[in-house]
Amino acid sequence: MPKIWEFSKKGDSGETTLPSGARVSKSSIIIETCGTLEEAISVLGCAKAAARSQTIREMLTGVQQHLFHLVKVAASADLPAQNRGIGMQPARQLEEWAEHLRQELKKLPEAPEGVPRLPGKNIVSSFINMGCSAIVRAKLRTVEMQETGFLIHSEAPDYLDQLQGFLSALARYAEAVDSATGTL
Repeated sequence: MPKIWEFSKKGDSGETTLPSGARVSKSSIIIETCGTLEEAISVLGCAKAAARSQTIREMLTGVQQHLFHLVKVAASADLPAQNRGIGMQPARQLEEWAEHLRQELKKLPEAPEGVPRLPGKNIVSSFINMGCSAIVRAKLRTVEMQETGFLIHSEAPDYLDQLQGFLSALARYAEAVDSATGTL
């Protein structure tokens, strides 16, 4: 029978083990960053589960995969720098998706000037907006990791900044998608 949960029997001294084997405080910036990224992955999973649009589901799956890789990068920030970055593919993929969204969003009427776009038009866009909020916090955490000397590549906060803009556009797109057909 496969292991589902394994107890370390070490008790909870307020520490956890990194992939390197190092023990760190559970309040470490590394753990905070990983937890915030995992929160974003989970919330975006809620959006994906509720989405009827195949386009939105595919985009969110890709973002989740990018973020999962970034969790592994952040969790290994105490190891010597090797494969520390996330690479250019996630950023290129976001740009392709963003271009698709730009074309689709051009078809929509502009919001009246001075009227804010408030989250809550539908469940999918609301979850995407929540994921975007977690991304903002994760971006701040990755910057803090860099400032405190952990080895996380500078492209991580840049990618998260790009992702924040993409998710904002995706939330707007999700608001406009026909809930029955998944098309504009």
